[in-house]
Amino acid sequence: MKYDSIVIGSGFSGLSAAIVLQKNGHKVLVLERDKKPSPLVRRFKRNELWCDVGFHYAGGFKSSAMPAMFKYLGIWDRVTPLLMNTKAFDRIFYNGKVYEIPCGFENVRQAYLNYFPESATAVNAYMDYIIKTQDSTPFINFDLDFENYSLTACNSDISFHDFLKGHGAEDEFISIAGNHCYALCATEGREISMHYHALIMGAFYDSAYMFDRGGDEIADALSEVFMSQGGEIACNREVVQLEVAEGKSIKAVHTSDGGRVECDYCLFSAHPHLLCTMLPQGAVKPAFINRLKGHAGTDSFFIIWLDVFNMPDVFKATNNYVFSTDGREYIAVMASDERGDKRKALSVISTSPQQMPGIEQYAQRTVDPAYYNFKDKHTRYILKKVEELFPALTGNYRLLEAATPHTIERYTATPGGSAYGTKHTVYQSDLIPVTSVRALYLCGQSVQLPGLMGTMISAFISTSMIFGLENIRNQIRLYNE
Repeated sequence: MKYDSIVIGSGFSGLSAAIVLQKNGHKVLVLERDKKPSPLVRRFKRNELWCDVGFHYAGGFKSSAMPAMFKYLGIWDRVTPLLMNTKAFDRIFYNGKVYEIPCGFENVRQAYLNYFPESATAVNAYMDYIIKTQDSTPFINFDLDFENYSLTACNSDISFHDFLKGHGAEDEFISIAGNHCYALCATEGREISMHYHALIMGAFYDSAYMFDRGGDEIADALSEVFMSQGGEIACNREVVQLEVAEGKSIKAVHTSDGGRVECDYCLFSAHPHLLCTMLPQGAVKPAFINRLKGHAGTDSFFIIWLDVFNMPDVFKATNNYVFSTDGREYIAVMASDERGDKRKALSVISTSPQQMPGIEQYAQRTVDPAYYNFKDKHTRYILKKVEELFPALTGNYRLLEAATPHTIERYTATPGGSAYGTKHTVYQSDLIPVTSVRALYLCGQSVQLPGLMGTMISAFISTSMIFGLENIRNQIRLYNE
C-alpha cells in the first residue's frame, strides 16, 4: 500500500504533523516502534498511582499561541488545562534563598526587580527582550502580519549568559534565570542563545498549566482526532531503513517486521541521530550524516516516583526546583494537583551523576549488580536531599519506582535518554526541516523548540515545507481569537 505521507515517530510533533498533513488532503500513516503512541510523554501506573514521565506542565495558554494551535488541530475541547499557582508556578531554591516565579510578564519583571534591585538594568533588558521576541515571532503571535520569517533566526545570536552579563546582571540572577531555563530544555546558559531562551521562558512567564491526565491527555486527543479522520497509527512497527529512489527522493520505508510501505513524503520526528542508521549508503553526502551526528544531545535525568500519603501544600500546583551553587546538581519536585486525577505519584527529577554504569551493564542487569547498586544508591541520596529540604515528606511516602537515563533510553530509543532531543546552542547551526533527500523532512524538538509548544510549532513549520509557510500559518490564524 502507498501513502501520500508517512510520519516516523508518534510524539506530540509527529502526531501534530500527521493531522496537518491530513487536513491538507494527504493519506497519512504514522509508524511507532513502541506499543503505544507518544511513549516519552505517557504516564505509567505503579500501585494504582499514575506516574508522569516526560511531560509535566506547559506554557503559552493565556496568549493566542496555544489555544489557536489546539483549536486548529481539533483537540481544544478534548483537553483540560489546569492553571498552576499564578503567584509561584515555579519555586527555585538557590544558595539558601527561595525565589518564587509568578505568571505574567510584568509580574515576573517585578519579582526579579524585587529579588535583584542592583540588576534593574539587566532585568528590564531581559524582560523587554523576551516580550519583544514573543510579539515578533509569527507562530507565537498570530496577530502579526507574516513577512520574512527566518527558520534559523537565532544561529548567530548572543548567548543568554553573555546577554545578561553585558547588561551588568548579578551572577545570582544569571544563575537563577539560566538554571530555570535549563530545567525546561537541558541546555546551559552559556550555550543557549538569548533568542531560544526568550522563546522557551516567554511561554511559561505568560502562563503555566498542568493537565488532568498529564501527557496522556494530549497524546490521546491527537491520536483520536487523527484516527477519527481516517488516519492510521501502526505501533510496534520500528522503521529500520528508508528507501531512496533515483534522483535521491524518498520512495518507501522498511520496518523491522519485514514490511515495506511506499510514500511520496516522509516526516522524521524521532531523534535525528537515529536517522543516520536508516539512510542507505550513498543516499546522502557524508557531510550530512556528520552534521546529524555532530549535534550534541541534551542531558538526561534520573527520576523517582513517590506515593505521598498526605501531600504537603508546598507541592500543590507549584514545581520546586533546587539548584546547587556550582551548577552541577539539580533536583526538581514536580507539582501535584488534586483537582483532576487524584491518584498521582509525586515526581522527583534530578541530574544523573557523571559516573554511572555503562549501557552494557544496564543491558546485563539480570547478571551484573553494578547498575542496580548505582540506582539504589542514587535514589537514597536524592531522597535524603529532598527530605532535608522538605521535612514534611519524612515518613510520609513510599518509594514506587526509579528510572535512570538508561531506562529512558531503552524505553524511548532516544540516544542517551536525551530529555529534549539535540541542543540548540550558539556554537552550532541548527538543524532545519529540509534534508538532503527530496521529500524527507525533519520535525520535532531537535529542529525547532523543546516542550509542547515547541514540538507543535516544529510540526507546522515542517509540514509547511510541503504546503507553504504562510499557507499553514494562515490556516491556524483562522482559529486565533
